Amino acid sequence: MRKRPWTAILKAGGMATISTPAVPQVLTWEAFEQLPDHDGMHREVLKGVLQVLPPAKSTHTIIATNAYDMLREPALAASCRAYPEAGYNLSESPATWVQPDVSVLTTARVRSAKSDAYFTGAAELAVEVVSPSESAADIEEKVELMLEAGSQAIWVVYPKTRTVHVFVPGGAAAILSTKDSLSAPSLLPGWSAPVSKLFED
Repeated sequence: MRKRPWTAILKAGGMATISTPAVPQVLTWEAFEQLPDHDGMHREVLKGVLQVLPPAKSTHTIIATNAYDMLREPALAASCRAYPEAGYNLSESPATWVQPDVSVLTTARVRSAKSDAYFTGAAELAVEVVSPSESAADIEEKVELMLEAGSQAIWVVYPKTRTVHVFVPGGAAAILSTKDSLSAPSLLPGWSAPVSKLFED
């Protein structure tokens, strides 16, 4: 395990690239809620800027499913719940909505959520599987926004390098390889699992 500043770690994943797009149009929360949700595209909004990614491919899906399978039982044992692709309202002004591949919430958070609304605030634990079309800048911004909105830990998984970049509040970060283990002591005390399990077929 290597510890480095988390902004540098995001640029070391081996898949995301840094790009300088044209100035995007800022989307309001109301406009975001009117976007289509039946075309298979993955949409998020970061400070009013719409992010659109194509549907997940097989490797992405396998890793996300493995992460969910790893976390489901430990979450239940710790009075938490694990969810695939749950939506989180981080802010309505500027509009900020994210949908991690997998997330873990405390039962108290789940029970306090309104039945006709998104979860408010970030997940306690979020798992993001990086797609080839995502830029390092977008991932960096998403990590920062989720930490600011209350995440206790964020795991950014890079399929190409088979590494997991772990971010926690306060700027601490680490790169884990398949020789290391994942844990979430503040949320899932006593639990750990090999990083290699994420990449099993």
